[in-house]
Amino acid sequence: FKCLNDTSCCCYCRLLYSQPDFENVESILETHCQAHGFQIIFLPKFHCELSPIEQC
Repeated sequence: FKCLNDTSCCCYCRLLYSQPDFENVESILETHCQAHGFQIIFLPKFHCELSPIEQC
């Protein structure tokens, strides 16, 4: 989590994301997919070496 120098609310965001209650919370997508037996994998955005569709 990187902060910009001119952002005033950055420290609040960093504080929120570092709290244990919010740190390891599954998204609605993850919860829904697991309930229906699907596995999802999140890849870094725009990384051509990790995206299988870019290796075709």
